[in-house]
Amino acid sequence: MKRVLDRALSELTGPIPELSAVVLSAAPDGLIAWCWTRDDKPEVALGFAALDRAATVCLEGLGASLRRRNLMLTAEDYYISAWPLYESNELDEHAAEGNDGRLPSRLVITMVFAGDIQRGMVLLHGTRIRLHLREALDRAWERDRDLRTGLVELLSQAEEPVELIHRLVESSGVDLRRLSRLDALNAQERERVRAAIGRLRVAPLLN
Repeated sequence: MKRVLDRALSELTGPIPELSAVVLSAAPDGLIAWCWTRDDKPEVALGFAALDRAATVCLEGLGASLRRRNLMLTAEDYYISAWPLYESNELDEHAAEGNDGRLPSRLVITMVFAGDIQRGMVLLHGTRIRLHLREALDRAWERDRDLRTGLVELLSQAEEPVELIHRLVESSGVDLRRLSRLDALNAQERERVRAAIGRLRVAPLLN
């Protein structure tokens, strides 16, 4: 996830120079899933973990939904905004499409803007960042699911699954330990594994 989010955010940090930090945390515990800071000081994320836990307690006391919250804090020369990464209706749509359950239903995105910036631009930039990162994660998870599905189908049809795995390693050039973590494969490795699966599917038809 880190590689996907780092790459996606890098497309926005130039056009939004006021952006100072972005943190993804898991509610209600405030566990840090990913963070980025312009000054390369990731310890700022620890403060947002505490903020997320405090906000959760406050919202639960009000009976407010975690998935629909939108917080805005202001300080001198700083704006801090927080949204759920996915809203309730969006999660329902993913479920209807047969998502495999790995979508982070309680991930919260917190953003810090510094300098001379208007509140309206904070909301505009915040929405843009949230949607951009979410779309990047959606694409990555979809690729993971397609690759995983292809591998499972191939193995389920094999008479000798262990032998097939060794052939997949040899054909793709991807180490067995790497194959056990499909979500950690880089783009080049994914393509090699996908191509190898295609070759192994066709091989029985040529015999």
